Amino acid sequence: VKDLRFDYTQDEVVKSVRDRLAAKVAAGEDPPAGIGQVVWTPAFCRMVALIGRCVRSGEPVLLVGETGGGKTMACQLLSWVLVEEGKNERTLRTVNCHQQTETSDFIGSLCPVRGRDATFNSICTVSADLEVVIKAHAETSASEKSAEGMQALSRLQRELRLAAQGQGTPKSLSQALRLALAR
Repeated sequence: VKDLRFDYTQDEVVKSVRDRLAAKVAAGEDPPAGIGQVVWTPAFCRMVALIGRCVRSGEPVLLVGETGGGKTMACQLLSWVLVEEGKNERTLRTVNCHQQTETSDFIGSLCPVRGRDATFNSICTVSADLEVVIKAHAETSASEKSAEGMQALSRLQRELRLAAQGQGTPKSLSQALRLALAR
């Protein structure tokens, strides 16, 4: 049986994070509390490597584990090392959860849409009329439009045709409408 162990202390993500951490500290930047005294155990290196790969890929991460396992420290470390100064949209936001934490605590309660079928039927009716108007407009000014604008307009026509037939989805129709209006 082969030994399938992987030495995460030598992982490229861990090395990169350690190098960036050392460079920031050497440059005189003041790290958040505790980050300067991180002990790079194999388990911590594994956690940093896996979280770092998720961050690099833009994937969400759910960290579950015992208290004191280094989950928060790993996230704070990666946040401080990888995020550039002044980018508030990319700062770390910590949410403390407990056993009774529910999804609604994060996103609020969701209310069902009442009369969705009636709303979609009225959209379908209006779509049929709008399709005729857009088709006439597209034919009269085809030479003046850009390629992107014509592509957005043809996508909107396709979505309107589907909506007029009672097919398609409100989401795809609204996306096509926003794209056409932007062009």
